[in-house]
Amino acid sequence: MENAITRLLRGNCRDSSNQENEAGYKALYDLTPETRREMLELITVLDASPDNNDMAGEIEQEVFHAATAEHRPLMIERLEGWWFAQVIVALSSAVSKPISVAALDDKIDKLRESFQRTNLPVDFADAHPPSENITDLDGRAFVRQLRKIEVNAKRIEWAVRDYCRAFEQRARCHEKSSLLLSIHEVARQVSRDVHAVNRDVATLLNSGVIDRTPEGVEFPYDRIHFEFGIAV
Repeated sequence: MENAITRLLRGNCRDSSNQENEAGYKALYDLTPETRREMLELITVLDASPDNNDMAGEIEQEVFHAATAEHRPLMIERLEGWWFAQVIVALSSAVSKPISVAALDDKIDKLRESFQRTNLPVDFADAHPPSENITDLDGRAFVRQLRKIEVNAKRIEWAVRDYCRAFEQRARCHEKSSLLLSIHEVARQVSRDVHAVNRDVATLLNSGVIDRTPEGVEFPYDRIHFEFGIAV
């Protein structure tokens, strides 16, 4: 079998008139026969497999019901990013470890959950803002207020970090027009009890700051500025 493959390769290299491939053909036959054989043993040919142009459409068909048409391209982008990261780890690891179907199914399930119609996808949950961004926010009112009530430096840093993440997420969602959230999703985003969030949202609704639609609570602002006094 190996000899047949070698003969086919040699014939293709000899008969081809493709000048772009000429350097590759020469490099192949500059190898010793043993090295060529080792290289060929590492090659697996998947007959009739889709090429890169067809792959996008096939992936979209596989996840067709996992997200709405609006969110499907972004879901595929995240799935591909996860997949390429797994492939890099698998190829660079000293011990060969396959990527399991269960891991792929679990990732698709998590993405499906995050891309439900009433959810706000979280792109920046693990992001670490650059130190210059944190420094730029040092004069913000909320930072001065936290210092006024003697919150320690580490908790102020966490607050600024969360502000940066929320700002980046809000900007991303503004671009994607993902402005409608359920009360449960608002609670999840701010990591607070759903009942407390429900009371706060009701106050904002009654004040006319935000709006409610049949699909959820709408936040039609890039930012909301609050001012309040603290007696010391």
